[in-house]
Amino acid sequence: PRPTGPQAPVAPGALPTGYPGGAAWEGAPQQVPWQQPSGNWQMQPGGAAPELDDYPVRRGGKGKWVVLALVLLIAGAGAGTYVLRPDLVDRWLGRGVNELAVNHVKIGYTELQRDSYAAIDAAIDNFEKAIALGGDYADAKAGLAEAELARAEYLKEEADELTAQLDKLTDVELERAKAAIEAKRREVSLRSDRAFTLAKEALTLDPTGLAGNRAMADYYRFKNAAEQMRPLLDKARAASPGDPRVAYVLGSSLIGDPTLADRALRYFDEALEGAPEMQRARYRLARLYAAQNNPDKAKTLIELILKAVPDHERAKALQTALAPPAPPPVEPAPVEEKAPTLEQLLAQADRLRNSDRAGKALKLYEQAQELEPEDPDIFVGIGWCYVDLEQPAAAISSFKNALRLAPRLSDAHFGLAEAYRNKGDKANAAKHYREFLDILPSGEDAEVARRMLEQLK
Repeated sequence: PRPTGPQAPVAPGALPTGYPGGAAWEGAPQQVPWQQPSGNWQMQPGGAAPELDDYPVRRGGKGKWVVLALVLLIAGAGAGTYVLRPDLVDRWLGRGVNELAVNHVKIGYTELQRDSYAAIDAAIDNFEKAIALGGDYADAKAGLAEAELARAEYLKEEADELTAQLDKLTDVELERAKAAIEAKRREVSLRSDRAFTLAKEALTLDPTGLAGNRAMADYYRFKNAAEQMRPLLDKARAASPGDPRVAYVLGSSLIGDPTLADRALRYFDEALEGAPEMQRARYRLARLYAAQNNPDKAKTLIELILKAVPDHERAKALQTALAPPAPPPVEPAPVEEKAPTLEQLLAQADRLRNSDRAGKALKLYEQAQELEPEDPDIFVGIGWCYVDLEQPAAAISSFKNALRLAPRLSDAHFGLAEAYRNKGDKANAAKHYREFLDILPSGEDAEVARRMLEQLK
């Protein structure tokens, strides 16, 4: 603030009124106005500097305590925020995780819970995208490690199943199966090695965090290294006591020991209670029930899995394995065929003879003759078969047997005439053509008989 009131003009180079001049100003340190202890440093009228005692010095009162309380409140709020939500503090300081990366990790774990091959691949893709967006994101690396282990575990199951079937395969199938087993085991090794590297990086970024300790524990569980697994699981449970994925790792670590099956069941139940959509835990639980010879409970769990994830390959494979073996095919009892009647045999034999299949027709006439040895029509049929087969002597014998039973049977006389003509016996042929015309002068074959008689003259 400037002095108020009328002021005398100041000559060039002179000090304003009220400032010590001469040697006193130059030799002794002086306080400029904003360094004086009083809040009002304006000059007194007449140019004299004010006495300090004329202005009471303002001492701190309640204000400083209010300021101190506000400072402590702000500091406490900041410390609490850092403890409870360090991600918010990191973002405020410019060190936060990319929100898109966080979202990819959430999607990755959602897909991992579905547990089909396609879902695991989708989880891997999302975790890799999260790492690309934020390379130092421990949760993304840990999630990718868990997804790689999930895929490796199913590949190992497939290889074990193929190995169990080797003794049932042919030589060609055996070579293909061995090549497939080797490829699957090689992929298991590559994926588990990658999972170890990723879990180690996650632990380096966050040594006490849930995700990294859980992923590394899952790796050692996969490798059946219980001693290395336990301390990591302890840290993971300390970081999040009710985490369902930690319960899954614990249950999976016990599934191979029948004496610890009940504990494994409890851990899987705990995992499903915390994450009902975790099909990995439900599948492991189904395998555990199957190993305990409890197929009904296993099938119930498989049905739940396939209802939620119809393309869950491992659940389908387990369902097939639990299906009862198909009973051996029962050969149907031979149907007792009804013997054809006499009329059926004669009708079929007539059709065959009229279609120039005399040999087959002859067999049917002979069967008919077994049923009715004294039927003249059967002898006529047999006689005509022999005519067609160019055996006139046999034909003559059959036709004579027919005439023995029915002397005026026109077909027998006509057949006998034809058989004699084929044999070259014109007299007997003419005789039976006349017999035929005498019995049936206007029959269907009457004109043929007359023509044959003219030719035989």
